[in-house]
Amino acid sequence: MDIPRLPETHVPRPILPASRLALGLTVLLTIMAAAAPLDAQRRPRPRPSAAPSWAPIEIGGMVGYDNFSRRGVLGGQIRVPVIRGGWLALVPSGDVTFLNGLKEYQGSVDLVYSPARRGSGGLFLGGGLALRNTLYDATATPGSGVKETRAGFGVTAGVRSPPNAGLPFGTQLGIRWIFVDDVLRPKVLSLSVNFPLWGGARGRRGGR
Repeated sequence: MDIPRLPETHVPRPILPASRLALGLTVLLTIMAAAAPLDAQRRPRPRPSAAPSWAPIEIGGMVGYDNFSRRGVLGGQIRVPVIRGGWLALVPSGDVTFLNGLKEYQGSVDLVYSPARRGSGGLFLGGGLALRNTLYDATATPGSGVKETRAGFGVTAGVRSPPNAGLPFGTQLGIRWIFVDDVLRPKVLSLSVNFPLWGGARGRRGGR
């Protein structure tokens, strides 16, 4: 006697945990993709940042010591950036050395490189043309000899600080080696105070 078989019913297979995770991630990514354009429309568009201003020209005065003449030195300089960030600058300068009955004049034009970023100060190194007006005759005495102006080259290095701590000026400590001829090779140690023509401490408080 045959026993009648009951009709088969379809029993759904349980979803595996990995499949559930994949399904959840798909739904989540779909919701995020749909919400991203709406969120972007609600947010204000960022304004393009303004280009940084040109680094300021600086004018300064200096005091120093000339080890060749063994006398004090007074002078000044102008720092003119040739790159917007100010890390490369043209620095014309002039100074006078006070001797007994004689004044020695010196001028130079240096190309100076500062590896530090703008406004942070730091080390500098440069060099360029140097002129020296003095008595080159070793037998001449002040008032009896004829002064000459001779050209040579100079090398300068040191450390500088920009205007900071609310001060409208920066400082610079430097040393310069001058090579005019085989005899006259003075070395000048100097301390400078530099004033920017614009920017300065107030400009940095407002941002660069």
